[in-house]
Amino acid sequence: MAGQWTLDDIPWDQFDRSKVDDDIARVVRAAAMVESNASDYAIYLCNVFKDDPDRVKTQSGFPDGSGRGTFGHGTYFR
Repeated sequence: MAGQWTLDDIPWDQFDRSKVDDDIARVVRAAAMVESNASDYAIYLCNVFKDDPDRVKTQSGFPDGSGRGTFGHGTYFR
């Protein structure tokens, strides 16, 4: 699966639920929830620190300080 992929690329018919550790699944889901909201939180922080351009640049990870473009694959694990 090099490059772009979708959920349709996963061989779900080979998925064995009995091999999934529930504690690990909870951690993955929690991380996905945090990640799925990361862009909104980055935008919020950029607004909070709008008078501090260096912090905004660091917080957003983008030169324009927009906070946009953070990873979105957390959506898959909700």
